[in-house]
Amino acid sequence: MFKRDSFHPGMKREAILLFVAIAFIGLSQGFSENIWTNYYSVIGMATNDRTLLEPIRELPGLLMMFIIAALSFLTLGRMGAVAMVTRAVGLLSLAWFVDGFNPVFLTLMVVISLGDHIFMPLRNSIGITVAKTGSEARVIGMMDAMATVLYLAASLPILFLFKGKAIGDYRILFWLAAGAALLAGAALAGMRTRKTGEVTPKARLVFHKKYWLYYLISFISGLRKQIFLVFAPWMLVKLFTQPLQTMTLLNIVGAVTVFFFNPWMGHLIDRFGERKLLVGGGLVASAIYATYAVLCTQSPENGVVVLVLLALSYTDRLSQSTLMGRDIFVKHTASDPSEIMPTLSAGVSMDHIASVVSPMLGGLIWTTVGPQWVFVAGAVIALVYTAMCMLVPGKKPVVEKVA
Repeated sequence: MFKRDSFHPGMKREAILLFVAIAFIGLSQGFSENIWTNYYSVIGMATNDRTLLEPIRELPGLLMMFIIAALSFLTLGRMGAVAMVTRAVGLLSLAWFVDGFNPVFLTLMVVISLGDHIFMPLRNSIGITVAKTGSEARVIGMMDAMATVLYLAASLPILFLFKGKAIGDYRILFWLAAGAALLAGAALAGMRTRKTGEVTPKARLVFHKKYWLYYLISFISGLRKQIFLVFAPWMLVKLFTQPLQTMTLLNIVGAVTVFFFNPWMGHLIDRFGERKLLVGGGLVASAIYATYAVLCTQSPENGVVVLVLLALSYTDRLSQSTLMGRDIFVKHTASDPSEIMPTLSAGVSMDHIASVVSPMLGGLIWTTVGPQWVFVAGAVIALVYTAMCMLVPGKKPVVEKVA
């Protein structure tokens, strides 16, 4: 699964440090990401509060291309270290100072989100940098698999040992998540540069019209993402009363599968091109959200419906793996490798313009006409996303050079 010949020969040290960082980031996310929805419920958030939180939490993503430009004096590795330290500070402060849904809580969620969002465009940009030409998607898939293994390692104790019924129960997990983030930051900070050209180059602000399709796909992805991240888990917890253990088990099963699935998905993208996988992911998402719309009004006592909803959530997680094709599309479109990272950061901003607006609109729809219409809208958005992905150029045939 982890093939050494996938990496650029001159960047093996940086590849090792990157994978060490990805491992600790997987741990950090495993300790924290499993618990958010139930944590929100424990601190007393209502549906309106939940949909208010998401636009506030996504503000750093909205401004990401400007934040990245402001940090452009740093190499990507050191910028990643800044991101992880920021995440750790937010998590530690959340553990010490928060006991309910209040302005301090909202502020610290923005701080955590800032760290996470700074790292978003860096992650795959560094991965593409250390990859051998033609193996970029495979390397990204390997990174996903590494993160998944450690995510799983952090999830298992939550499943078996964690009750999660009081605010104090969550604090030790925030401390563990912060510690892992600091270790990831140390690994990223150790990534060096070379005199002949930087292994992890500096960032600069780039916004070119040739990337218009990538920006548009990123924007629509932001709309689609909120169904997966916000409304589907909220439906399972609030409408179908699924406990923390069930949600964690769902994440664990998904993580185990993703460990094997993502490298294979990366291989398929390298072999067949990103368009086919992006289109397939969009069609799967549309079918899932349409089914959510039909089933979400059923009785929470119906065990078959609950199992189907959990299975659909699991499948939707797998379909998210196809999104790595967006970043490979940028690599294939770029005329200069230095454009890749800033273009990805601009894509993060486009994604989060949608992420700021859609939770508020979705929350309004949920509370006024019913949750099923949120998922109807999600199915339509996924179809539009699919149509846009069909415009991505197909894989060009490799022309062998004749000696």
